Amino acid sequence: MLSALGRVSAAVILCCFFLFTGQVAARNTSFQITSPLHWHNRTDSLNNDLKQQVMAPDNDAFIEVYAVRSSQIRTQAIADSMEQAMRSRGKAFLRNRISSKPVHVDGNPGIIREYSGRYNGTLLHAVTLYTHSSGQAFAIFGVYAEDEAARYRETIYTSVTSLRFSGSHAPKPSSDHDETDISGAAGDGHSGVCCSYYGLWDFASRDTRVHLMPNHLYGKKRNRFYWECRGDQVTIHWADGAVETWQRQDRNRLTRTNVWGGIDKAIRLKDFFIMDGRTYTACSGYGMDLPNQAPDIPRTDRAKKISGSMGCQWGLAHGSLKPGQPGKWELLASQGVVLKFEDPYKKGEQRYFVRAFFADGELAAQTRVGLSGSLTLGPGTYTIEVTTDMRYARWRCEWK
Repeated sequence: MLSALGRVSAAVILCCFFLFTGQVAARNTSFQITSPLHWHNRTDSLNNDLKQQVMAPDNDAFIEVYAVRSSQIRTQAIADSMEQAMRSRGKAFLRNRISSKPVHVDGNPGIIREYSGRYNGTLLHAVTLYTHSSGQAFAIFGVYAEDEAARYRETIYTSVTSLRFSGSHAPKPSSDHDETDISGAAGDGHSGVCCSYYGLWDFASRDTRVHLMPNHLYGKKRNRFYWECRGDQVTIHWADGAVETWQRQDRNRLTRTNVWGGIDKAIRLKDFFIMDGRTYTACSGYGMDLPNQAPDIPRTDRAKKISGSMGCQWGLAHGSLKPGQPGKWELLASQGVVLKFEDPYKKGEQRYFVRAFFADGELAAQTRVGLSGSLTLGPGTYTIEVTTDMRYARWRCEWK
């Protein structure tokens, strides 16, 4: 079904690009995305502004990259015009906008929007990235059936947001240090801005701590892990193949938007590392007023009701909702958890919204639940809020 949908989308999106830009399709387009493993990748014999098409082996999900000349159109205009044009032509997977948020794409402004819609009775989900670079506008669409979200969501989001442009995505450094090691340098370790990130970082969302240091120092045992920076952005290539781009918020804190729309945090615990008896210290100039201790992680797991018509205990929370009468509870997690929400009636005829807040009140994650939904949270203390815009809704959440 989605294979046919992919062929239809190429024609519709092509028309839309001509309409909203008034430009011809861009030629000699230089970009790259990380295609999912074993997916079928096409970059030749494509039509006009369709530059790359990547299909899942079973043809039930796809990613398509489009580019046109559009040097005078801003990112917001690109996103709005594309959305309006495709909706007016009945584009199924863009029918309902779920979310929209600004992002940085390889140093350029961008917008990520998520959508849902039905095609031949199948509920679809789309992750769309709009951006521009060097006089060209880009739109990347990742589409899959909603009932295949567990299989495709992470994969598609990672691929869509991996967009890089010519000359900005450095190849993986070799095991021998040379001038291409953009993570820092040898010698005194202070020959580039990336050395300002040196030290031990706690990535709670991955339940791991890692030293950021020049890539050549990791050696052969960790040669699948490497990282790079561009100003206030850090891109980490994890050993499991995942690629994550983090934004510096202050001298010792990085954040990123995860696939569920929540905010992951990484905190620096030390501003130095020791290798072969030598101490490497983070560059000066950013300030190194580091906390005296690690982040406050609860020692025990606990769930406690705050307000609303609900009940909870560790591993289970449930209740009923009316507009203006949310359910709230406190969650203390000593390790990362996945909160799985569902419609207790298992019909998908109601909807409710879930938001998780850090202890300081900052939004950690959010989701909309029809039939089901989930939030992934790292260790910490959270306030969970469940609301609805319907006259009445029941909800249920389980976790381990």
